[in-house]
Amino acid sequence: MLDYIDARQVMDLLDEVCKPENWQCDYKEVAGKVYCGIGIRCPVVYTSAEGMKHPAVMDWVWKWDVGVESDFEPAKGEASDAFKRAAVKWGIGRFLYDMGPTVNAGAPEEGDGFGNMSICEKCGADMKTSQAGKLYCSAICWEK
Repeated sequence: MLDYIDARQVMDLLDEVCKPENWQCDYKEVAGKVYCGIGIRCPVVYTSAEGMKHPAVMDWVWKWDVGVESDFEPAKGEASDAFKRAAVKWGIGRFLYDMGPTVNAGAPEEGDGFGNMSICEKCGADMKTSQAGKLYCSAICWEK
């Protein structure tokens, strides 16, 4: 079995970490392919042509990727895939690529019934349990 993250999990994570008003997505069709961009409002320091740094302002930073059609609902699958691939460019779910196929170990024996197993040592967020029984950080740091 392959672990995966679905689009709603990405949206929930972006809402939690960035707040809903500080992220957005946009879709474009290019040469018959669907691209999705995820924009996150970040503090950006601008440097003038003379080399002077200006104070940080909040501005949108975008990362884009293309989707591939799925066997089930091809158009919807392509848009969802593009969204999730754009999220990976922000580091969301990137750890899943390192996990490879796993065997479903069943439900964890400990925790609070919602998959909360422990606290991430890197950022202090709750650790969650994937469908394959693997622990991952619920915050953007995605510590394994």
